[in-house]
Amino acid sequence: MTYSAASLRWAAEQADRPHWARDHEQAMTQVAAVSHRRQSRDIDSRMPDRDVCKLAEHRAELMTRELFELTEPMGVLQSVDFLNARVVELGGRPFGWAGDAPSPQDLSGMWARAQCRLWWRRQLRRAVVRAREAEGIAAGRVCSRHEPYCTDDTVQRRQERAAANAAMLEATWIESADGEQITLAQAAASSTASKPIRRGELMTRIRGCEEWAEAAGLVGIFTTNTLPSRFHRMLWTGGQNPRADGTDGPMQPNGPRDGQSRRPKPSPRNQSIPPSPARSRP
Repeated sequence: MTYSAASLRWAAEQADRPHWARDHEQAMTQVAAVSHRRQSRDIDSRMPDRDVCKLAEHRAELMTRELFELTEPMGVLQSVDFLNARVVELGGRPFGWAGDAPSPQDLSGMWARAQCRLWWRRQLRRAVVRAREAEGIAAGRVCSRHEPYCTDDTVQRRQERAAANAAMLEATWIESADGEQITLAQAAASSTASKPIRRGELMTRIRGCEEWAEAAGLVGIFTTNTLPSRFHRMLWTGGQNPRADGTDGPMQPNGPRDGQSRRPKPSPRNQSIPPSPARSRP
């Protein structure tokens, strides 16, 4: 029996088809593994902002896929616990809620934010800054003799971000119902977003409190609440602080975040005046 060339080609294709399918499946598995590693890779304290934005897109895509692939039904609290565990693992901050337990509306908002690249961009930017500052504190660079309060790199990035925001405000125009057109920069300069205006309002409130205290026969004072010595990595005179052993603190051992959590709470006598955020001196 003789076979045509077309029949022989068809037989060869059929014989090789399982091999092709197996190779295709392996290739797709490898592509999925590479994509997962890229989307879930750890942050780098020195990564530029463009890489942070790209990683934020990957995080949003990863969470979208993982949430879409969920098949097991979960309650509201169980879903929030799952989201928080995954968000923290990827470098974000856990979600919070008002009240004793999260509501379905709270869960819906958390679900949407976990899939939003803009939300992840804010989370990763904050995480990168914290990682960079933690490295600077551990290396002893953040101190009064070298880089006070924060690293020079963070200051430079903050200035670059402020310049970019200012350029965006200058390039964006808004129009009122009467047809008047101004830039967002002009609108911001005449609102409480302006630092001079905020400073003036603060001084006005301080003066009002002082006048009220004098009328009541009281004296208004300012206090600076500092943290214990173990929260200061370096000594004021230079050198490592022997008390900063790093053994205390659930978030950052004796770091800025633990210092924020240990700031003094307002007493009942000054509940009406919001306390200013306490910041530990390096």
